[in-house]
Amino acid sequence: MKIIHLPAPPIAEALEKVGGIPEDIRTLRRAGITQAELQRVCGPDRISFYRYERGVQQPKELVVGFLLSLWAERVRQQSQS
Repeated sequence: MKIIHLPAPPIAEALEKVGGIPEDIRTLRRAGITQAELQRVCGPDRISFYRYERGVQQPKELVVGFLLSLWAERVRQQSQS
């Protein structure tokens, strides 16, 4: 049996991006994305997004924070074009 080694997920990068979640969510909301749409794409409930946006709570799963950061970055890039 052959063992396949996969690189670890970019945890350090994800942790760094999670710190900017409130601003990332505000960027997405200014672009017209609703809390309901965020919840549908990312998973957590609308109350969680309210808390993330206010900076009261951080996502428990890094993938949620990373996804929000990537999405917000794309929105920023499109708005600069």
